[in-house]
Amino acid sequence: ARLHQGRHRRVGRMSDFQPTEEQAVIIGHDASAFISACPGAGKTKVMVERARHLLKDRNNDRGIAFLSFTNTAVSELETRLRAEHLLRSPAFPHFIGTFDSFLWQFLVAPFGVDGTDKSPRLIPDKDSRNVTPFANARAIPLRVFDRTTGAVIERYGRELRFNPQGRQARTYATAAMRSRRAAIERGELDFDDARAIALSRCNDTAISARLGSALAARFREVIVDEAQDCNPADLDIIKWLRDAGIPTKVICDPHQSIYEFRG
Repeated sequence: ARLHQGRHRRVGRMSDFQPTEEQAVIIGHDASAFISACPGAGKTKVMVERARHLLKDRNNDRGIAFLSFTNTAVSELETRLRAEHLLRSPAFPHFIGTFDSFLWQFLVAPFGVDGTDKSPRLIPDKDSRNVTPFANARAIPLRVFDRTTGAVIERYGRELRFNPQGRQARTYATAAMRSRRAAIERGELDFDDARAIALSRCNDTAISARLGSALAARFREVIVDEAQDCNPADLDIIKWLRDAGIPTKVICDPHQSIYEFRG
């Protein structure tokens, strides 16, 4: 579906929203959907009205998960939902936050990290730590090295004019991988670590069905805003949510991606 701007008619201090035909379809649509919404299409208002529509059913006590990829978008939506008295404080059973915070709360933190008894801790800037494999070696940020192989990622290497060869390349790769392993053993995760762990749990047949059932019992719908910034792993997790039986709305403008480097 495509969203186009609806109209507002002021009544005193309240706003009587008059949705376009496309907006009305989304507000009343109870199944999963992909929604293309250009800037100015009124998507925040449509999400608010979708929440109002869902919450009319007083016999359904499950929540709604509102997810986005920037704190700014989350804050804007939360402000609107509270202004319309659709979101209480605390928000339970609803959830409103970033996609990363959703993964952390429901798929990572409750289960810990495989291979260590340390409680997981989120270290967002972990990739800024330096790799220094030997005395007087040039200190290079961990983000420069591939998470799986330790090899220098070409675009980062070009930025830093860093292109080790032969034995030096292997030494740096070994040091980078050792640094990552040690951090995981301490329970230190960044967002990419957390996403990889979340995806592995979605793909683990032993726990996937139970996790899906638990989330379906908690949420009647998941709405993912700003989804143009999803990477392939995010899309796999969104598909898993949908396959778990949770109606999932994916809202995006593919032309507005700000994280193209994520693929």
